[in-house]
Amino acid sequence: MRTSLTLFLILFTSISFGQNDQDDKEYFSIEKGTWSLEADFSINSRNDDFFNPTFSSDSKDFNFSVSPKIGYAISENLILGLGLGYGYSKSEDENENEQILRTTSSTSNFFAISPFVKKFFPVSEKIAFHLQGETRFAFGKNNFENSDNTERESRNESIFVGIRPGINLSLTKNILLQANFATFGYNYSSGETDGIQNSETNSLSFNFGSSSFIFGMTILL
Repeated sequence: MRTSLTLFLILFTSISFGQNDQDDKEYFSIEKGTWSLEADFSINSRNDDFFNPTFSSDSKDFNFSVSPKIGYAISENLILGLGLGYGYSKSEDENENEQILRTTSSTSNFFAISPFVKKFFPVSEKIAFHLQGETRFAFGKNNFENSDNTERESRNESIFVGIRPGINLSLTKNILLQANFATFGYNYSSGETDGIQNSETNSLSFNFGSSSFIFGMTILL
């Protein structure tokens, strides 16, 4: 949290001084008619083993997600866009206790669509803040089974409406490095198992912690 506050103060100071000199020099600009391409990608694999004379366990997890985005500058420093997302995860667990083996496995798939609008606020020629307003619709399915031949299927849906502030660094005329460092918004989610709804959540939150930091790259065309 202390690191987040320090970064915020540095950024606030930069924008204060930058605004004073903005009229006297060139500043960050994305021209009307520019296309932008972004992509977030992650992959993770983990294997945990534990054993002693009477008990042993083996857990395997694999996660993959990708989220491409495309945008169009409808005016200077204002981008309207659309993002798509897909994620896949699989987990397997084996537990052996007193020579009795029990296994469980689950697979999940989710899809998301997120229209957004992003406004840039120039600080200098190379640096700009942005505010991104977005709506995210996501839905997923999970299949579960174990060694007792028990099978279950669960589905979940979620909606997020909110804003994400961030900062951008122009490496070249066509490449930006960006970082979102907070989220504020409303989230609704619901879930059902075997066709019966069993969960529903509403929340309004502001997150300024490390979990809200998202780094990426933008290509301008």
